[in-house]
Amino acid sequence: MAVCSADFYSQAESALANSIGEISSRCCVKNSYYAAFHKVNEILTSEPAKYCGTGVHQSFIDYLLTEAFRHEPNIEKNKLKRLALMLKEMRNARAQADYILDDTVTESDANLQLATSKKLFTLCDEIEATKVA
Repeated sequence: MAVCSADFYSQAESALANSIGEISSRCCVKNSYYAAFHKVNEILTSEPAKYCGTGVHQSFIDYLLTEAFRHEPNIEKNKLKRLALMLKEMRNARAQADYILDDTVTESDANLQLATSKKLFTLCDEIEATKVA
């Protein structure tokens, strides 16, 4: 069975609802980001460009900022930029949660990332509803 962005979002919610401490907040931040990343990928009609010298996630954000408007004529350029900036912020939070173990990741941090993911989902749904076939 395939996994989709909504599954990552559900896991983010579940991590907070069944919290066992900071690790749950870290898992929520991580899964909120992956939910958002995959949700944006789901609304694109063209395969994103990959850039040498950067990781997959940075490459995806760079594509949204610089080239996606040429390949996604049914998505406004400013909305692509908004998605990219939201993902960039979330990616930074995810990196902190995954790699900087000396930093504290609070439930408040997790709630912020979950809310940002929800906003991104809403924006993607709005984009999908206004696409012209």
